[in-house]
Formats: sequence, C-alpha cells, structure tokens
Amino acid sequence: MYRLLCLPLLLALSLNALAEASLNYGLTTRYIQRGIYQTGDDLVLTGGADVDKWGFYAGAWAYHGNFENNNYFGYDLYGGYRFNIGGLSLGAGYISYNHDDNRDADSEYTASASYSSYRITGYWDEADQYRYYEAAANYQFWEKSGFVFTAGHLDDNATGGQVWDYSAAFVAAMPSNVDIELKVTRQDNLLNLFTLGISRKLDF
Repeated sequence: MYRLLCLPLLLALSLNALAEASLNYGLTTRYIQRGIYQTGDDLVLTGGADVDKWGFYAGAWAYHGNFENNNYFGYDLYGGYRFNIGGLSLGAGYISYNHDDNRDADSEYTASASYSSYRITGYWDEADQYRYYEAAANYQFWEKSGFVFTAGHLDDNATGGQVWDYSAAFVAAMPSNVDIELKVTRQDNLLNLFTLGISRKLDF
C-alpha cells in the first residue's frame, strides 16, 4: 500500500503549481461499500491523493485491512470532468477498482448531479450488467460538522435482482482538517453495520 501511495503523492506534489492537489489518510473500524463490508472487524488503513484543474480531476485511493483472517489490499483509480451551471454541479467520470488477489479489475462509468446539500450519482459497468444509483443529503449545523444520509439502489441486470442500502453518519469536524465519523449502514434485511473512523485531508 505504501509503495502505491508514493505515486499519487509524487503526482500531487509535482502538480502543486499547476493544479489543486490534496492528500488524505485515515483509520476506520471497517470498510463498507454499498452496504456490504469489504473487510473484517480489524482496523482498516486508508489513504489517497487527488488533483483538480479546469474541472478535470484524477486521483487514487487505497485501503488495507483484514478479511477472513487474510490481509487484504485494494485500490481505486479514477478521473473525470465536472462543471457548474448556476448552482447546479454536473460531472462524469471513470473508476477502476483493483484487488491484490487473482480477480480482474472492475471498472465503472459514473455521472452525478448536485445542488446545494443534495447529490444524485449513477454508476454502471462497461458490460451494463448492473446499475447502481445513490442519493445523498448533507446537513451542516456547526462549521463543517453535520449529518450525511444516503440511499442506494442496485439493479442487477444479470440476475434480475434489486437491492437497497441506506446509511446515516455524523461527521465532527476537528481542527487541522481532521474529521471523526460515526456511521450506521444497512442493506435491505441485513443487520445494521456500525463504523467509527478518523481521517485527515492535506491541501497543497
């Protein structure tokens, strides 16, 4: 993981004069994606880097944890373009999900629209075997602290199955760009999953 993050780190530092760049790192009790846990109960280390210029963006994000008593490592590479029309923000991009086991990398196209505290995002794979839609609302009540609510719907064209997932999180903004997040996630009739995480963002 550390060697992988060296590349976006060097990229962020080298493009600092040409584009907005940032780094992030954190620790969480479990990594959950779309209502499904991707790691076990051990702590998960995360880190990433992002660059942004003229509406174009690119980045990398990685995590390292434990799953079924095995060390597990995964990383995402992404990029795209976003722009504003009045108060409406629109964007489109591409995401590559990579794993340290023998599985091939997964990839998705994405499109999003946001206005004020509300966002709608769609994801679909290259073969159009599934589509995932997510709606999110972010309510800040003290500086940058507040609540984040999401609802997602997976439409699996291959199996005909449909699954909903939901989450609610409280994010406490601390000094030095540190965030503490307490989150509960649920997928249809599965048990609620609770996570506690801390992260920090560094802007260049």
